[in-house]
Formats: sequence, structure tokens, C-alpha cells
Amino acid sequence: MIGVSSVKIRIPNTNRSFEGQLVGIDKQSHLLIVALGDEAQALRPNSLVTVNLTVGGVPRTMTVVVESVAQDRASLRPVSRVNKHERRALKRYSVNLPARLWTETDASPSTVRIVNISANGVGIHSERPLSKEQVARLAFALVGQEGVIQTVIQVRHTRPLAGGLHYIGASFAEISRTDALWLRKLFP
Repeated sequence: MIGVSSVKIRIPNTNRSFEGQLVGIDKQSHLLIVALGDEAQALRPNSLVTVNLTVGGVPRTMTVVVESVAQDRASLRPVSRVNKHERRALKRYSVNLPARLWTETDASPSTVRIVNISANGVGIHSERPLSKEQVARLAFALVGQEGVIQTVIQVRHTRPLAGGLHYIGASFAEISRTDALWLRKLFP
């Protein structure tokens, strides 16, 4: 199957999961055929399981019913929509906060806008692009908090936006314990 590297099947309410390969799709009966090896025997027909598969480099999740199990293969019928798998550990909250951003080579900070935030990181709109894995300093104030949060961020991804802006997704690489606890309280 082009673009699908592996399939992970998880049995809900258990710690059991199995990895395999998508080996075919039966378009007439709408079935996914997955090679699992000996672990296929642990699946029971008519049971609901969760499937994580990677399509074009993007992880996707869906619920399927096990139609049949034969030797090392399982036939699975999707019963839910395919959803993008969220890799973030914590939910991002939409905000609109002015901030200052600078790198080692900057003489002065540039003004950016934080558009989403969690206890682990931020999404930023910037006129200047940063490269993946680049490290920068970020300073911003939250409503109701005295003082400024100063942190070091590490760029995880970036993409161009309309109007000459760039979206930068970054995680907090260094942050004071007090600021980290405050962010966890505000953005659980």
C-alpha cells in the first residue's frame, strides 16, 4: 500500500496492542486486510478495536470491527471516520498575545504574536521564519500575571502563511519551574 508504513491495532480497555502491515484493501466489501503474524489470533471476530495507521507520513486513527481472522491476517471493517492522530501531549488553547522573540544573532528582539499555547509549547505568527530545531528566546506576559514569562523555545515545525507571515510551532526547551507550574494551572 503506497504511503502506509505500518498499522497498530489497540484493543480498548486493555494494554494490548499489535503492530502489523496493511497488505490490501477490499474495495467491494470495504475491508482492510492487515498482516499481524501470530498476534492475529488474539483478535476476536465482531470485536471493536482502534487502528492507528500512517498515511503519507501523517498518523491517522479510526475504529474498526474485526470481520475475520485467518492465520496471520485480520480483515477489518472501518466503523468511524478517519481522524488525524494528535501527537501533542497537552491541548493547545487559542490566544492572541504579543511577545518578543530573538535568537543568538539578533541585536534586538522582534515582535511576534502567540496564537496558541499549552504548558509544553506555543504557536507563533512571525514575519521572520525560523528553521526546524532552531533555538530562540521568547518573552511574553499573560493576563492576570505580574511579570513576564521568559523562556527558551525549540522550533518543531514551521510553515509560510499569507501576507508574509510564518507559523512557528515550538516547544519550551527551558522555562522556570514557577512559570511552568503557572502555565499548567492556566492551560491544563
